[in-house]
Amino acid sequence: MIKILFWNCRGIANLDTSNILIDLMKNSFPDLLCIVEPKVKPDENKLYRKNFFSMEREVIFFDNGVSYPNIWVLWRKGLTKPVVLACSRQHITVLFENVMISCIHANCSYIRRRELWRDLAVIGASNLPWIVVGDFNVVLRAGEKKGGRGVRWRAVEEFQDFVNGSCLFEANSSGSEYTWCNGQMGNNRILCKLYRMLCNQAWSSLFPGWKYKVVAENWKQPIVGDPLFLISSKLRCLKSRLKEWNTSVFGQNKHHIQVLSARVDALQQHLDSEIDNNDIAWELTQANQLLTTAANYDEELWKQKARVNWLHSGDRNTAYFHALACIKQNKSLIYSLQTKDGRLLEEQDEIKAHIESSGQIFSSEKSKLFLGAMSNTKKQRVKAILGFDEGCLPTTYLGIPLVQGRVTRTLLRPLVEKIKRRATGWAGSLLSLQGRVVLVQSVLSSISIYSMGIYKWPASLIKEGERILHNFFWSGEPDSRKACIVAWDKVCKPFKEVGINLRRLKAINQSLMMKLSWNFLNPTDGWSEFMRAKFISKSGDFSRITKGSSIWAGVRGAIEDVRAHSGWVIGDEASINLWRDNWCSSLSLKDWINDDHIPWNDLHAKLSSIIVEGRWAIPENFSCCFKD
Repeated sequence: MIKILFWNCRGIANLDTSNILIDLMKNSFPDLLCIVEPKVKPDENKLYRKNFFSMEREVIFFDNGVSYPNIWVLWRKGLTKPVVLACSRQHITVLFENVMISCIHANCSYIRRRELWRDLAVIGASNLPWIVVGDFNVVLRAGEKKGGRGVRWRAVEEFQDFVNGSCLFEANSSGSEYTWCNGQMGNNRILCKLYRMLCNQAWSSLFPGWKYKVVAENWKQPIVGDPLFLISSKLRCLKSRLKEWNTSVFGQNKHHIQVLSARVDALQQHLDSEIDNNDIAWELTQANQLLTTAANYDEELWKQKARVNWLHSGDRNTAYFHALACIKQNKSLIYSLQTKDGRLLEEQDEIKAHIESSGQIFSSEKSKLFLGAMSNTKKQRVKAILGFDEGCLPTTYLGIPLVQGRVTRTLLRPLVEKIKRRATGWAGSLLSLQGRVVLVQSVLSSISIYSMGIYKWPASLIKEGERILHNFFWSGEPDSRKACIVAWDKVCKPFKEVGINLRRLKAINQSLMMKLSWNFLNPTDGWSEFMRAKFISKSGDFSRITKGSSIWAGVRGAIEDVRAHSGWVIGDEASINLWRDNWCSSLSLKDWINDDHIPWNDLHAKLSSIIVEGRWAIPENFSCCFKD
């Protein structure tokens, strides 16, 4: 196994940076070292004085004659010198121990990064094991950036095209989800995943992880019997071996997390008293990294226990396929529950009894306050009374991004990418047309429903989602277009109109917005009462500005559609506003009269005021309005 250490040090001449790098080398003992942005010339004697004793003095770098080389490549003593295959200001690719290694420091400009993608695509045409590691200066997916301005989607799509075209996939990672931070606090903080490691299938086959070795050896044990008995026996044997492997590799992870948490707390208290002690600060950083790794292991464990596995290999069993596609992923079983005293409950009866006896209480750790314009003193009083911390927008709640103001394309783009990833994950060439119809109806069209029931989607985003569904339906691939014999509008018609009852995303979004508008016009809960108080003036007019709301634009835009497709059934007339409800025509009396000199704010009569004993009792001064 080849060990590679990559670090964007942003200046190796700094003493602290140099010390950290030396410690990293002592702990990891890498075979290949890649340093990015050293910001000095590669002086061999200076490197040796900095105790890089385990590495050869010679340095591989690209010298453009203008500025300092921004990528250094060093290798451990005793190993064969890497052979440079390609070299530029954005990457150095070497042949090292019969494998190709590309060290990346991509340009910040997506236009100049196109040169990098072209160079790497040529290198990737080889069948040799290949790994690409470094700072790509662009995210690969929508959820890999938080804060700041939205991502440039053209740059992301070009990066995705390179990864897919070169048949690369991302290696497993541990530690922090985001690899870069701008060092700011609050709303100015930006987190991104810019550093990553990509490899091809040949590399993965040459250097399989320990987990794959255990599975392969145990699976090959000879067993005699019926085919079903063979597979069940091997699975039982495999389960016991995996348990042994889990105990030997990870151990008691819960206890390990508790020990690391206590160590982090102790180091933090020590550092508070000795702020200038770099040794303690470094120990604290290392302990935090170990704690993050252990927490990720624990999180991955529970994620695997609660996850619903989707089919990836076609619709060979249509009944099972259809049933699995209709299962809601949020109905997962609770496999274990830890009590306040540290006991771990794993029996379902115990878990159920504990939940019923404990009752439901607010979790202060999971609750946040979002406060409007008020003084800091009042904010502190509110937080002290409720016991919750203050949150800031944008944030995510139950999978829905919460923002203030206009809903942008960038905000909702991750859902379109989720539809595309889900469609790409299925082997479309193995699916029949009927199977793809089931997937589009039950899965792909349903991914966006929760978000569409809250926000009015931009037309361009709906068009992009429709294109993914269209391509997957006809070709089995979200990006592959195919000649169609029937127009998409006809395909999406209901069965009685000779269609196959697929739903258009635009129609889904509009119908859900109309549902919100109906609830707004006919208040039955606290949400509708709040919205009416905020967006209906005293004169009964709807507000034309959003007032910082992200959903009012969609609600207001669907009101006319609701009114055009709804009618009145008059009952006791006590809840119908005489002047503002359009109970007698397409216009209300207020809009039909259209006289600003009338004091509308003082008129709140109900329809029941002009009906007496089942007969109309219309005053003579405006009986002319009803002469037809």
